[in-house]
Amino acid sequence: MHLFTRLFLCCFFFSGMNLLSHAQGDPAVDLIPKVEAGFMGLGVGLEYPVSQKGLIDIGLGMGGGYYRTAENFNFSLTGAPVFYLNAGYRHTYNRQQMVLRSDNTLHNSGNFFGGKIKYASQTLSDPNVEDVLGELPPRLNNVAMAEVHWGMQRPISRRFFFNFHVGVGFAWDMDYGGGALYPAANVMVAYNLFSEKTP
Repeated sequence: MHLFTRLFLCCFFFSGMNLLSHAQGDPAVDLIPKVEAGFMGLGVGLEYPVSQKGLIDIGLGMGGGYYRTAENFNFSLTGAPVFYLNAGYRHTYNRQQMVLRSDNTLHNSGNFFGGKIKYASQTLSDPNVEDVLGELPPRLNNVAMAEVHWGMQRPISRRFFFNFHVGVGFAWDMDYGGGALYPAANVMVAYNLFSEKTP
């Protein structure tokens, strides 16, 4: 649990640093309410700017969940659905360079460093119901996670964009105790509910 606390604090370290060194000249990040679908599930979210380069990214939805073995945590879609809630900070560092290259900065596009905390619930459906192969899916537990990552966000069209990130995190089983490090990665496609700009 000690490591979980450290990772949690690290998630918001970049936020404080960014506010102290407020960048001028870069195109500011925008407020973006969104519907998103990715490897982890389907949900809604909000990208809320807190400075020129920094934003808070919050979301909730339903998708796959987690279960713990003796060695590590595992992600499973067969025991779905679970409810998830996450919040994180992103520091985008190359938007000015994108402007100089005449790249599109729509939908808060850019490369970023960030961190995220996440809660995933236990299985919402009956865990004793067999799947299509006649097997019981793994029991998914209440899990708290914290991670740090690097990623990129790019536009697909006037309304759609994608986000990709990789990093490392720590997960804690809230039902049975115990935690483990995990490789953090996700690919997501999102729909910007507010965008009226042109690419």
